[in-house]
Amino acid sequence: MMLKKFISVAVTLVLSVFVSAAYANNTNNLYQCVDKQTLQQDAACIANLIDNNSKLQTEIAAINQDAAQLDNGLSLAVMTMNRDNLHIEIVAVEEPMKADASDKL
Repeated sequence: MMLKKFISVAVTLVLSVFVSAAYANNTNNLYQCVDKQTLQQDAACIANLIDNNSKLQTEIAAINQDAAQLDNGLSLAVMTMNRDNLHIEIVAVEEPMKADASDKL
């Protein structure tokens, strides 16, 4: 019984070491943008990670391609949420809203 517990703990420890080593070698690791002493984030480092993330760029290109294929005047929508009952309402808008400083959403 004690041997089984020891083996399970040892296997868990070895697996966690392998996973943490693989995670540390990841080039898109956000933790590399955090100062270990002050725990402050480096905004430029995070921006570079986002810009250089090939998976993200592929997804953005796919979204842009899908959006370009839309031939619908009702592509713009506004979402509102009632805080009391968490009811969400999405309303399609025919014309884009005018960028006016006096308008409030």
